[in-house]
Amino acid sequence: ASNTCTGVLAADVIDALVALQVGQSSGAQDSSSTSSWADVADQSKLVSAASLTTLKCTFADGGTCTIASSDLTVLQHAGVYYRLSFTDATSWTSGTFTAAQTTSFRLDPAALLINVGDAAYAPTVVRVDGTPSDTLDSDGFHTAIQVKLVDPATTGVATLAACTGCMIARLVKCDDNIPVASGAADYPYNYTTTPCSAVSQAACATSGGVCGSNDNTIADGVWKNTLTSTSAATTADVVAGVATFANLQAKYVVGAGYRLQFTLNPSSATAAAPSSVHSNTYGQQSVPSASDTVNSLMIRPFEMTVVQSP
Repeated sequence: ASNTCTGVLAADVIDALVALQVGQSSGAQDSSSTSSWADVADQSKLVSAASLTTLKCTFADGGTCTIASSDLTVLQHAGVYYRLSFTDATSWTSGTFTAAQTTSFRLDPAALLINVGDAAYAPTVVRVDGTPSDTLDSDGFHTAIQVKLVDPATTGVATLAACTGCMIARLVKCDDNIPVASGAADYPYNYTTTPCSAVSQAACATSGGVCGSNDNTIADGVWKNTLTSTSAATTADVVAGVATFANLQAKYVVGAGYRLQFTLNPSSATAAAPSSVHSNTYGQQSVPSASDTVNSLMIRPFEMTVVQSP
C-alpha cells in the first residue's frame, strides 16, 4: 500500500504539526549523535514565517503537504544532527501518524565566543607546566576558559545547544611569528615579532619525556604532547551552549607565537590540523584571536638557571 493518501482533497483540511527533533545519546540531547531521536523540549524555538499558522501544514489535493525550508527558523540551537517530524493534529478515528525526515540537517552557530574567566583581555604570557591561575599572565592558563556558541538569530548564546565531547582544545604555533630585529639604529637589540597569518599544530621543543615517542611529529597524536589539563581533559561537552575547559596547561614548548585553538565538532578529533564540520569560520576560534592587538602569546620557561662550567 502507498504511504500517500491520494484521495485527500484540499477541502478535507487535514493538518500536520511540524516539530524539531535532535539526536539523543543515553536518553539525553546530543546533537553529535544519531543513536536515537526525540523532539526538542521547547518547540517554540522552531519559528514559522507568516505563511504558516502555528507550524501546521494543510494537505492539498493528492495528500501532499509541502513546507519550504525558507518558512522555518530555528532559534538557540546548534549542532550536527537535527530533523523535522510531522504528526497528525486532527485526532483521526482510524489512528494517528508520525513521520520524520529520513535525512538530517546541520545547524551552524554564527561564531564561537571565548571567555577567559572574567578577564578583560586574552592571555599574553603563560608559563610552561604552569599552575592554572585566575591572575592573568602570572603563571598558567586561567582555571576556566569558556567557549560559547553564538545564535545567528539573536546574537546571544545558543542556550539550547548540547553535545557530548564535541569541542576540542589545541595549542597551535604561528607559522610566521619569528623574532626579527627591529632595524632601529638606536635600539639595535629591540626585537619584534612578525604577524601571525597562519598557524600549525604546536610541536615539542624538546625530545625528552613523552616527546621522545613517535608522537613528536606534525601528524595525528602530536597534540597529546603540548596541551593537557591538570584536572579534566582537552575535550569538553557543550552544555546550554557553552563548553568549559578547566585548568589547561602548556607542555614541552617555549617561546613566542602560540595560541589556544578551539574547534566545534571536528571532522577528526585526532588530526594534526582539525577542521570543524561547521566550517572554521563558524566552528573554530583561537585565543588570542587574529583580531586582538596582541594576537599570540608567549610561553615562558618554568624556570631559568645559570650553570657555570669550569
